[in-house]
Amino acid sequence: MCKLMDDFRNEVARETGIRTTIDTARQFGASEEAILGNIMGKFNLSESEARSYMLKKSA
Repeated sequence: MCKLMDDFRNEVARETGIRTTIDTARQFGASEEAILGNIMGKFNLSESEARSYMLKKSA
């Protein structure tokens, strides 16, 4: 059970980090392509995963 909770906590922290990065970059006027590249590199996301997060954030 502890491993399951640790995995869940880590995934929540990762998603929070991604969302915070997107929000902060938008507040500072970064282009969508720059944000996309940043979260792909920082969080090891594929382009489709990164775009999915970008769409979730803009909704």
